[in-house]
Amino acid sequence: MLLPKAIYFVNTCAAVPWGRFKVVYFSTLGMTGAQVGAVRSATHVAKLVAWPLWGLISDITGSIKLTLIASLILATLALEMLRRVGSAPELSFGLMLCCAVCRSAMNAEWPLVDAATLAMVQKHQLSSPTAQPESYGKQRLWAAIAWGLSSLLVGLSIDSNGLQIVFLLTYIAVAAELMLVMAWLPNDLRHTKQDDPAPQSKAPWLSMKMGLFFCNLLMISVVHAIPEQVIFLHLEKIGASRTLQGAATAATVIFEIPVFYHSDALIKKWGTQGMIARAQVALAIRMFLYYIVPFDQPWLVVAAQSLHGFSFGMMWSAAVPYAQSLAPAGREVFIQSLLCTIWGTVGQAIGSISWGVVCDMYGPQVTYLWGGVVTLTLLFVLTLPPWSWETPILASSSTTSALATPLCLPLDQELASSWKLSPRLSLLELMDETPVSPKGHSRTKYPQ
Repeated sequence: MLLPKAIYFVNTCAAVPWGRFKVVYFSTLGMTGAQVGAVRSATHVAKLVAWPLWGLISDITGSIKLTLIASLILATLALEMLRRVGSAPELSFGLMLCCAVCRSAMNAEWPLVDAATLAMVQKHQLSSPTAQPESYGKQRLWAAIAWGLSSLLVGLSIDSNGLQIVFLLTYIAVAAELMLVMAWLPNDLRHTKQDDPAPQSKAPWLSMKMGLFFCNLLMISVVHAIPEQVIFLHLEKIGASRTLQGAATAATVIFEIPVFYHSDALIKKWGTQGMIARAQVALAIRMFLYYIVPFDQPWLVVAAQSLHGFSFGMMWSAAVPYAQSLAPAGREVFIQSLLCTIWGTVGQAIGSISWGVVCDMYGPQVTYLWGGVVTLTLLFVLTLPPWSWETPILASSSTTSALATPLCLPLDQELASSWKLSPRLSLLELMDETPVSPKGHSRTKYPQ
């Protein structure tokens, strides 16, 4: 499966120049930390509205390919508008804000590429059941490889040619991605929902446990806004070179690559809950390392950045198949867009403006400390309690498989016998609202 790997690689190469260095770009235009946070928050709000709409468009039209092409072209045009506004003799903050919002609203490549990859993985498993297993993680790791390499190279290019080079590098990578998508991505590509023993009559994402899952990811994303924004503003303030900033980004993939590659085995061993719990522990350690690192030696930040492979890689490789397995038939791209929206827009918007204000008022060191405290609180309140989870998702050869073994609660032996059920009753059955009686009704919705 070379196509999803190639698309992830060039898509990330297109995302890094602007996505990684836009905070630095805004800072060089004279914006304060609060203004940068406001711009980033506004762009995430735009994605909050736009990304689910892009997902619905893809589901309704039945074409991930055409939707992805439209998003790539419109997002690139919006970025060129932003470049022209930033190059004007007098900066208009309002106009810059509008252009940045338009760029973000059009830029839905990540959820669309994720959805296309999940569909390609499933198609590969169905067409070649005896072939070597291909998982989502083994495709997604190429985004991590591209993120590390391009971050370092873009940092070197900026030091040599100035910040304007980020626009040219973005346009070159987008052109390469458009050629790949138009030439080789199947026109009829879409996810096919397989038979699932769990009931599909209710929208799973509306359940309490799915809501807790999304809430947890939202708050983790809020904390992740610190290394996305505060760290680079801090490095810029102390005069760190763009090469060092690029190296700090490249370091994030050191452990992310092996985590994604072995994600199926890790999920099988620890389950979704265990993966996300370990990711939060890594994130808390990362925050506390930022707090104690002396920034007169900025290269030490690179070591702390390497924990991103655990704090993000373990979380994302478990969250994507977990959400996808619960998606109702015909709405797989929408669910993936919703997941990306919660992670990459809502959480980042809240985090950008809140941590930006905290950083301006109390300094970056206090920001890092509070980030670690919030992460540990989430771990004990939302992640570790067993009632926060619908079911542990076990690994299979395809990350788009149906729900695996459900969480179970003990059931009285005599009552189970009268219902003709297993002595262990799944949480999915307990949550079913259909009235039952030991004598008069049977649970026809579930296999015996």
